[in-house]
Amino acid sequence: ILFGNAQWIQDGLEDCAPDPNTIWRFINSENADRGIVYDPVPNLAGVPILGLIAEGFSAGGYIVLPPGGDQGDVVPMTSSVAVYGPENPEMDIGIQNIDVADGSGFRTGSAHQSPNYKRKIHDLLDQIPDGGVLDTSGFIDGSMCHASDLCHSASACEAESYFSSVARCNPKLEIDEPCNEDSDCLSGNCGGWNPFNLRCRN
Repeated sequence: ILFGNAQWIQDGLEDCAPDPNTIWRFINSENADRGIVYDPVPNLAGVPILGLIAEGFSAGGYIVLPPGGDQGDVVPMTSSVAVYGPENPEMDIGIQNIDVADGSGFRTGSAHQSPNYKRKIHDLLDQIPDGGVLDTSGFIDGSMCHASDLCHSASACEAESYFSSVARCNPKLEIDEPCNEDSDCLSGNCGGWNPFNLRCRN
């Protein structure tokens, strides 16, 4: 388990590089007024900035710690994390989801600070029973998110309103409930003849 992609993994030392399937990297997240934000250091590579994309690399998968405050607390409290597997670890986030210039006094934002990682990991560890394993089923309902991949499989990441940048994990919808896209529905099918009145269908 890493807190960064060690430079030697990128520098062509193939004989020393471990199996990517055995590497997992922690990524911290926080709640902000504009929505969920992430530690910028592992995420700036691949984020479009002024039309340019920084070159980066990924080694292994990501364990995304649940969001919370800027002191490393988890809000809402949960025992589960989200996971992006080694086969496709990129989180596809935008610059609006990067925790920089957040008023914490750190150029890299409070989400990058080691004590905040440590507190969150200890809180998660304390909830694992003896002989148990970390719950990797995704963020619970009510948690901030930027994509449904972060949420439990029966939930989707939805904006709080049409005019809000804040999105949260919400339960997926039953048949005939109003929807916006297929991922909103338990059936995986959102449609109808009226584009202003789409509903979940079989």
